[in-house]
Amino acid sequence: KNIEKSLNEAFKPLGITDWNSIFWIAHPGGRAILDQVETELGLVPEKLKFTRQVLRDYGNMSSASVLFILDEMRKASAKNGKK
Repeated sequence: KNIEKSLNEAFKPLGITDWNSIFWIAHPGGRAILDQVETELGLVPEKLKFTRQVLRDYGNMSSASVLFILDEMRKASAKNGKK
């Protein structure tokens, strides 16, 4: 519940209340944590796709995980013709 409270405080001034309308990079602390975040926020599985991919391929690499997730998102965007 804390994550939704924090998100509401951060995004309410911007008018964002649909968590599926924004892109997600989450530190992959573990599968159970990602499952809980996904469930609590009602995220569609696609939103944590790259986070789960990095966790599966490399495991939890502490802070470096976020950079790997960003890189996976960048590669997917380039592959799909987005810059």
